[in-house]
Amino acid sequence: MRKTLLIARREFMERIRAKSFVVMTVLIPVLMGGGLFASIYFGGHTRAAHITVVSPDTQLAIDVENKLAAEDPALVVDAISPPTADTMHILSADVEDKESEGFLWVDASAPQQAIFYGAPAMHRLAELQQVLQQQGTLRHPIQIAPRKIRMSQRQTESLSKPSSAKAIAGFFFILMYMAVMFYGVNVARSITEEKTSRVFEVMLATVTPEEMMAGKVIGVGGVGLTQVFIWIAAAAVLIATPLVPMLTGVKITVALSIGQMLFFLLMFALGFMLYASIAAILGAIVNSEQELSQLNMVLAMPLAACLFLLAPIMGNPDGLLAVLVSLVPLWTPLIMFTRMAVGHPPAWQVVLSVVDLVAAIYAMMWIASRVYRVGILMYGKRPTIKEILRWMQYS
Repeated sequence: MRKTLLIARREFMERIRAKSFVVMTVLIPVLMGGGLFASIYFGGHTRAAHITVVSPDTQLAIDVENKLAAEDPALVVDAISPPTADTMHILSADVEDKESEGFLWVDASAPQQAIFYGAPAMHRLAELQQVLQQQGTLRHPIQIAPRKIRMSQRQTESLSKPSSAKAIAGFFFILMYMAVMFYGVNVARSITEEKTSRVFEVMLATVTPEEMMAGKVIGVGGVGLTQVFIWIAAAAVLIATPLVPMLTGVKITVALSIGQMLFFLLMFALGFMLYASIAAILGAIVNSEQELSQLNMVLAMPLAACLFLLAPIMGNPDGLLAVLVSLVPLWTPLIMFTRMAVGHPPAWQVVLSVVDLVAAIYAMMWIASRVYRVGILMYGKRPTIKEILRWMQYS
């Protein structure tokens, strides 16, 4: 066990100090955050460029309307003064029907002089703030308080999609997919590199092949868990700050419980061990990275199949297809977590999926240890299926 931990520590430290680890740790959150930011930002620009200024002061409403129209010629601005009892309801309906970005309620005598109701485009609040600063009848400094309007249940779910359970589940699905694929391939690549450099022949004088394989799986898996933890922590900190609502006008909430988050980490660890075992077999039977790149599809195809199954399973997470697929060990880590995030699978299905996955890991590790023991010392042509089966019979 001590030798296994030493190898795991070596693999962990070697990868965590690499520039690629730092680049991937920073780049992936930036790309994902940038994609979310762009979708919200440009989504705001696709709505009708129309707002309404409401104020009990008629002159103030007209002044703000004119200055806004001059500030942004593409913006359609209406003014209502004085408001009636139905004004709030009517304007809210316009926002629900996406005929307007929202409406600005300005009242110099109110504690909050300016309130914007709706979900404005990113740049809209800045325009409104600039115009209101020019009004001498308002107290300075002027702060616009954005507020969501009350909508019907169906429309609220539609507008809050970025913060819904499905969006969060999709984010973690892609996160697990990328991490398992990337670090699974890393296990195979590490074995291939050391095999071609003949480092194994020196190391096998002091450690067994099983200890070496276990050390590599634990070490590389630890790097993957570390990186995923950093990504999740960074996302949590970003969501907890007012930066996202301030820039996008949308408050993002995490629709996952602590239990679901822990289940995600469990599925990631078990999924990595399963695919790392397969990767260890691939790394042991090939003789170069060129051959390994040809066999990477063995890892990629089951994971890619999950992508095609994602949409129908999110649509019906407790249906027959979702139940059957979540019990297939190669698909369990991704699919069962998705079902947990967006549905309510029975406890017995969750337990059965974990038991199936652990049994599959044990079986794959057993196969990998025997193939690995012989394959790492075999050079020349790639072995056939018959030869690999014969390796598995060796004690």
